[in-house]
Amino acid sequence: MKIGFFLLNKIMKKIAICIPCYNEEMSIKDLVIKCFVAFPESRVIVFDNSSKDKTAQEAIAGGAEIVFSPKKGKGNVVKHIFQTIKADCYIILDGDGTYDPLEMKKMYQAFLNNDADMVIGNRLSTTTPNAFPQFHLLGNKLISTILSRVYGAQISDVLSGARILSRDFVKSVYLRYGHFEVETELTIQAILKHMNIIEIPIEYGKRMPGSFSKLRTWSDGFFILKSILDLFKDNRPFLFYGCISVFFLISSLTAGFLPIRDYVEYNYVYHVPLAILAASLAVLSLISFSIGTTLATLYHYHIEVFEREAMKSDE
Repeated sequence: MKIGFFLLNKIMKKIAICIPCYNEEMSIKDLVIKCFVAFPESRVIVFDNSSKDKTAQEAIAGGAEIVFSPKKGKGNVVKHIFQTIKADCYIILDGDGTYDPLEMKKMYQAFLNNDADMVIGNRLSTTTPNAFPQFHLLGNKLISTILSRVYGAQISDVLSGARILSRDFVKSVYLRYGHFEVETELTIQAILKHMNIIEIPIEYGKRMPGSFSKLRTWSDGFFILKSILDLFKDNRPFLFYGCISVFFLISSLTAGFLPIRDYVEYNYVYHVPLAILAASLAVLSLISFSIGTTLATLYHYHIEVFEREAMKSDE
């Protein structure tokens, strides 16, 4: 029993609880204190994203370390976390007090038991009534459904801000987006790298009075959907450009129906503009197919190089 306790204690010393924050002075001190109660041997680091209130002072009062992260946007803060913090286990949660660190402890236990690379806190099954704005809830479900269909992985709460990440995953990831696309990008990268992802139901509470969400339903929702499409294009190039190629091919056959019928029946083409259009679409179809094939080859080459480098770093 003593050995088991010693090992668990040793693991917990390598936990970094990282909290991206912008104007959360009302909730951050209480949240930091709760983090130390749930994970007494961990580091708690608040990344202050140029807050205009007393977020930094309140975090320090709670006992947290402060790192000032001036480049605006949650994605940029998460990049900063990955660049500056060294740990075996990264616990990332929002600073608005909607996530209970004791719930994160439940996620941490699942992280250990399943040798996971990413644990996502699924807020949708046990959400406190009225904790979610209705449009945010609908948008989350839409984005989660699209991502699950496109990437073939069943993820229920893609936009969850409560995550536990392994060191191996953090070392392997390169983040492109600087704002609220970050949760989507982290999930997609974990899927593409065949990481072990699990979801754990957690309670999601209401914000404190006077606190408000920084997520803009329509504009941020658009950029999140765009990021899904961009990452699909870059990581599934053969399928992406193959679909475009098939579209052009079907359009070419449709446009060429009358010219072909002319030639079969009259040995002469009367619908010349349609014939030119059909030929142009056929060329575009071939070009799209060639682009997809070339990019797929390059993508698989880079994946092979990445895996070889990862194996070398583990030796």
